[in-house]
Amino acid sequence: MHLPKPLFQALAKKGDCMRNYTNGEHYLLLYSPIFKRRYTVDCDIVMGCSIGCQFCYYRWVAGASEYFGTGKLYPLCSPEELAEILETSRIVRKDKDGIMMCARSDGSIQLNKVEAFLRAFRYYNLIFLLHRGYFDRRQLEAFEADKRVIFCTTLTPAGKQLGWTPIDEYKQLEGISFLVQNGVSPRRISVEVGPINENNINQAVDILQKLQDIGLEFATYRGVSVGMFEMPSPENELINKGFLTTQKPNAEDHAYYHIKNFLTPELQAKLCGAVNKMRLHRFTGTLYRDEFGLDIAYNRKNRRRKELGPFPEADLSAIRQYVANLGYPVEKVEKTSEGYLVTLDPTSPAVTEDVAMTVGAEFNTCVVFNKYKIAPDMEDVKLYAKQKIIALSEVE
Repeated sequence: MHLPKPLFQALAKKGDCMRNYTNGEHYLLLYSPIFKRRYTVDCDIVMGCSIGCQFCYYRWVAGASEYFGTGKLYPLCSPEELAEILETSRIVRKDKDGIMMCARSDGSIQLNKVEAFLRAFRYYNLIFLLHRGYFDRRQLEAFEADKRVIFCTTLTPAGKQLGWTPIDEYKQLEGISFLVQNGVSPRRISVEVGPINENNINQAVDILQKLQDIGLEFATYRGVSVGMFEMPSPENELINKGFLTTQKPNAEDHAYYHIKNFLTPELQAKLCGAVNKMRLHRFTGTLYRDEFGLDIAYNRKNRRRKELGPFPEADLSAIRQYVANLGYPVEKVEKTSEGYLVTLDPTSPAVTEDVAMTVGAEFNTCVVFNKYKIAPDMEDVKLYAKQKIIALSEVE
């Protein structure tokens, strides 16, 4: 089987220059079609977009920033290669997991590529297609007939007015209404409203109410996030735009997010009172479980996610065998009040978040590890390739 070479090799052949990666997380963000596994498997065919939201995480990733907001795209693989990578990668549970596409890009500008991928991918996984622009007949005709497809978008309240994004959220609402009026089930439309802070809370309430009027059954709402990976801090620019106000840096143990999903309790209460028929989700774990029926990991960041409720029972020996088959020798597995604790053999590498959430989803429960890291280093990426956790053809 021939899989695409890492992106930096292709760039070198073209004489282009991309900054070297600094660790495994950075490597996957820049070079791998599959770049992470959380509640969904996140992947792309191309990297880059023509929109350029000021708060976009990827504008602050070294080596990727030149592709966002410029219309300059870089192919990570062909649509057919992505289908093969997903089918080969053990981090993807066929016919089970949700697959998120166009997170490092935008579905608005690669409709033909996504159509080709859907033709090539032969499993019945739900495919969440992110589309930052305005839904119209092109998306309806391309994707309505494929029942795997979930129409996804993000509406940023007052985003254009505040100078955060060039996208008009009220035109987006017209596009969502168009889909519903033309037969797309509201259950196949997943909308995130955000980022939200005190400067756009009233508009966020208005958007949620209009989504309810259109007939949507559920939506997700998000606070403010800032990505910062090997780039100068964006804080001063975002403070001047009214995006950063009372947010404080998170105590994250990886470099990607500087601030992650910050929302004050007062604003959250106002949002929860905005609608009385539409279900609102603060966290994507409940969205994927309750609205789409996906298996989810009840663990994240190596601890139990309490908002998901009690974790289901699982078979200890089955967990042990599954983890070992992924390439992590196990000493023992025991049930605790905080989840199924896997003690790895002293010779085993630490389990990454990508692997931990795959195991949690496989058993639809909470699985935590005595040795864990939130982000992979390059040795982890090499193990991913060796074990086909992610099907990478070459790793330098």
